[in-house]
Amino acid sequence: GAGVLALSRRAALAAPGRAAALALFGVGVLPRADIRAELFSLVLFAWLAAAAERERALGWSGARLAAALTGTFALFALWANLHAGFALGLALAGAYAVSAAAAGRRAWLAVPAVAAAATLLNPYGWGVWAALWEHGRDAALLRGLILEWGAAGWGRLSHAGAWSVTAAAGAAVLVCTRRGRLPAAPELFALALAAASLRHVRLSGYGAALMPLAAAAAARAAHGLWESDRPRRLAAGVCAAALALALAAARPWRLGLGPYDPALVCEVAAAWLAEHRELSGLKMYNPWSWGGYLGWRLGRPVYQDGRYLFHALLAEQADAVGSAEAWQALLERRGVELAV
Repeated sequence: GAGVLALSRRAALAAPGRAAALALFGVGVLPRADIRAELFSLVLFAWLAAAAERERALGWSGARLAAALTGTFALFALWANLHAGFALGLALAGAYAVSAAAAGRRAWLAVPAVAAAATLLNPYGWGVWAALWEHGRDAALLRGLILEWGAAGWGRLSHAGAWSVTAAAGAAVLVCTRRGRLPAAPELFALALAAASLRHVRLSGYGAALMPLAAAAAARAAHGLWESDRPRRLAAGVCAAALALALAAARPWRLGLGPYDPALVCEVAAAWLAEHRELSGLKMYNPWSWGGYLGWRLGRPVYQDGRYLFHALLAEQADAVGSAEAWQALLERRGVELAV
């Protein structure tokens, strides 16, 4: 949120615009609002946008390029060792570099190149990019097996942020085009990212982080169209709607039940296994989404852990549930003695 606010200020948004942008970020990030390594990517993505917007506001000064390259190299070297979301950061850096080149500052095209080189400073080298390639190759499979890799649904309150962010970005671009001011590459990237979240809801947080860009572009294009108090009323309405949606979707009072939502984990089965310690030595099978919970609750090895995408195991699991014969073959092939 601090990074989004910094981006709002550097985009010269007035207080109503900053409030609306933060509210849209809040609802857009709802599906990501739990403890996960991806939060590193969301934080760094927002602050990268704020830094890039500052350079654009200063006119892409050549005197600042060396410092920008150094900072970019350090940022992406760190990012590649935290989470694979650095790929979206590279795309964002590329969008701003295109904007700089359009302003006659082509030397800034070196920024995304330096960023890409910095990602190789990790224990796996090119292996990080191989993991990204695997994700792209198996995207269709993952969308069918993992909820957050799928499309935004009308019936899920937590997905309403993706629809809200996309609608807001689209409205901002529409205002700009109708006023004869085509948005620049960063604003168009924000719209594309927001729209992509409808097909791949995991992107909604990143699209939401760029809402200040869309709001600032619309504010510049619509200057003089509204009375002075209308933007404040609109921003207040957006904030109130975002708060209501966040409370309805996130239901924060569930935290009183413990760190896990009982509706999402095998709480009863885990409690039974915890009582029957004589089974702890058996080789256990568990679904992908239960691995993290079972490992925490039972303190024992699990078959697969939902904190990473085990592509081969997910495909094998999807095939095995198709028939009794395929399921039996999986148990025998993997030596499973206990299935949860």
